[in-house]
Amino acid sequence: MRCRTICLWLLAQHALLAAEPAGRLANLSVRAAVSAAPEGALTAGFVVAGTGTKSVLVRAAGPALVGFGVSEALTGARLELYHESTLLATNAAWDGGTNAAAVESTSRAVGAFAFSRGSADAALLRTLSPGAYTARVVPTHADLPSGVALIEVYDADPAAPARLINLSARARAGQGADALIAGFVVAGEGRNRLLVRAAGPALAGFGVADALRDPQLEIFRHATGVAYNDDWSANTNPAQLAAISGTIGAFPFPAAAKDAALLLPAASGAYTAAVTAASGDPGAALIEVYDTAAVRTPIPARVFDLVGFGRVPGHGLTAVTGGGAPGQPYDSVDGTGNYWRIDEAAADAADFPARFREAVASDRPLVIELDTMLDLSRVAHPSNGATAIV
Repeated sequence: MRCRTICLWLLAQHALLAAEPAGRLANLSVRAAVSAAPEGALTAGFVVAGTGTKSVLVRAAGPALVGFGVSEALTGARLELYHESTLLATNAAWDGGTNAAAVESTSRAVGAFAFSRGSADAALLRTLSPGAYTARVVPTHADLPSGVALIEVYDADPAAPARLINLSARARAGQGADALIAGFVVAGEGRNRLLVRAAGPALAGFGVADALRDPQLEIFRHATGVAYNDDWSANTNPAQLAAISGTIGAFPFPAAAKDAALLLPAASGAYTAAVTAASGDPGAALIEVYDTAAVRTPIPARVFDLVGFGRVPGHGLTAVTGGGAPGQPYDSVDGTGNYWRIDEAAADAADFPARFREAVASDRPLVIELDTMLDLSRVAHPSNGATAIV
């Protein structure tokens, strides 16, 4: 792009189509130590929304982790699945049930690693109605030593109209190697906007005595860091974070709380969220991933001032020649005006890619405000890559 003539102003305002995008939450996994102590379970929650039912595969890996170099793996895992407070099913031997063949074939279909025949890992394959569910992993016997376990939740029926819209996990988090690490996968060809939160101090209001006092949240896509937050209100958009949290039913964070949160424009791929203690002792933390596709947040009108490259001479320029202050709205047909506000409707127009490329190639000053997420591989040059999204 010609940064001297086009300034991308107020990037990623996070407005989305009210209709569902192709991107969807497909998998959550979290690894932590498990014991028979009262607070020693590894707990994950998920929400199914929409119409119809959803086939979901839930797995608890203990002994299987030895094959991945985990020397202190839990030697026997028992998996419990609840709908709200009602126990739906339990399993302590994944291939001991009547649907073992279906569990095995579904695990292959969703890309999960294989469990050995006769192992003390656990799995449940269930068809679920819309609602909130909780999966708990505990040792199979009270006298088993504590060990590391992995809990996984998979969307086993991606074609179903019902969707996984919320995934969460609670465990202890500390510093360094004691981080609470959760993985999640966004599937499909489209993009999505996710709200990712790390609750620590807010858990005290729910009776959690050893809640993590100051969580910090970092998100990676594959091995690349893509977002970081320490104290949710330190974001540039705390009002939007609060509004979206309230709309989707997440409990609120107090204004000055040390809890962390991020809005993430997510392309398809595997993500890792790491929660660590910014300072102080370890404690219980809750990590949450919300699909916010159905939430549109209107962006209020603002008075802008140029920031960044648009007001800094250099790179061969003797004076500032950026887009200048917004004036006349840009007309992408005749090229007049210098202020183009691209929202979802404009970006979805059939001729938008051609109009956008023409604007980028022009030497005319132009300020662009994005009121949506924009896939540059679709509207600009293929070399930007399939996940070049702003």
